[in-house]
Amino acid sequence: MILSITSLRVRSFFDLFRVWPYSVKCVMQLQRNSKCVAFKTIGFGNPSYTMTLWNNEKEMLEYFSSGAHAKTMKEASKWAEEIRSLRVDRDSLMDWKEAKVLIANQGKSLPKKT
Repeated sequence: MILSITSLRVRSFFDLFRVWPYSVKCVMQLQRNSKCVAFKTIGFGNPSYTMTLWNNEKEMLEYFSSGAHAKTMKEASKWAEEIRSLRVDRDSLMDWKEAKVLIANQGKSLPKKT
């Protein structure tokens, strides 16, 4: 299985309100239309985090490249200061303390699109 951890840091406090509708739609997509095994989020601040668990990379990439998530990633350059991502082989979600350390030390910043 694949565990994906993502952190998002927005440019300003006001950008939190711009990202909120996108976040809600991505969570709805996870709940309704994806093959996500489990997920959790934390933070309506700077940064905020998402953790998702997938059976395989194909199912994970189907979600990432479709619907609300794909639209969000296209718009992210307007309000995101940094997006970090990390994927690890794991059969369950982990606690946030461990996840935050992992993404800070091993996560990769996604390239900014202009």
